[in-house]
Amino acid sequence: MKSFLYQATCWLLLGASAAFPQARLDQQLAQGNTDASQGHWDQAIAEYEAVLKARPRLAAVHYDLANAWAAKGDIAKAIDEYHQALKLRPKDADAYNNLALALSRQDHLDEAIQNYREAVRLNPSSALFHYNLANAFSARQDWTNAIPEYRQALNLKPNDAAEHNNLGLALQAQGDEPGAVSEFEEALRLQPANALFHYNLGNAFAARLDWPSAITEFRLAILLNPQDSTSYANLGYAFAQLGSLNRAIFEYRRAVLLNPRDARAQFNLGSALERQGNLQGAREQYRIAASLATTNTEYRLAEERLDGPVKN
Repeated sequence: MKSFLYQATCWLLLGASAAFPQARLDQQLAQGNTDASQGHWDQAIAEYEAVLKARPRLAAVHYDLANAWAAKGDIAKAIDEYHQALKLRPKDADAYNNLALALSRQDHLDEAIQNYREAVRLNPSSALFHYNLANAFSARQDWTNAIPEYRQALNLKPNDAAEHNNLGLALQAQGDEPGAVSEFEEALRLQPANALFHYNLGNAFAARLDWPSAITEFRLAILLNPQDSTSYANLGYAFAQLGSLNRAIFEYRRAVLLNPRDARAQFNLGSALERQGNLQGAREQYRIAASLATTNTEYRLAEERLDGPVKN
């Protein structure tokens, strides 16, 4: 999802009490904004709280304090401050959006969606709000509602690569592989050096059984991100589907070297070794896969099938 909207407050503190001169409060607010802009969240929080102690009804300062708590990782306090801001300024679309982001981080998706919807109602021309709402629907695997929101976001901001990528994922989840390929390709047109987009396009080609195209994309993903074990694993699988077992085994080994706890890659390595006639090596890989995923019947049965003395 997109990040929180941060908008440092520029607020005239009229009517400050004699105990808290306006100049002092203005100074504290300005310092809080400076600290926030530099990522000094503890200092920013202290300054914002000092301002609110003197003037507790400043909605914009509650909003900035909420953003600071969110950036610091205290989501519960952030949510409380967004609620305070919205009590004082109930038509603040940015506050609804950021509240929804915070709620999403606590997996309160239903409540998050309600707040995203309110943000969209108040500001329907914001591509960001539509995109975040779509992501919340996607987190619930509600593709029927997610896809129109992604499309609306793209109508408002057609050159956003991340939006094209996420729409592609939603279309793929609904089985629209041609539509997914089109969106991933558009994302790559906008950001050709994005490893994740190449990986997703590779998966879309694999779903269409277009293994040569999938191999090309997985190779590009690896070139851009050589530490991603899943790209090696999927590249190995694509080679295996074409019968290129030596190359498949090579890629699987690179995958499990980077991520030894990838049970599926360990199992697929075993399958390729078995197809090549290396039963001892296959049995060992099945054993590793079964030990990593103890509830997976497929892995356990494969290990049991080759259990006992074997000859290569």
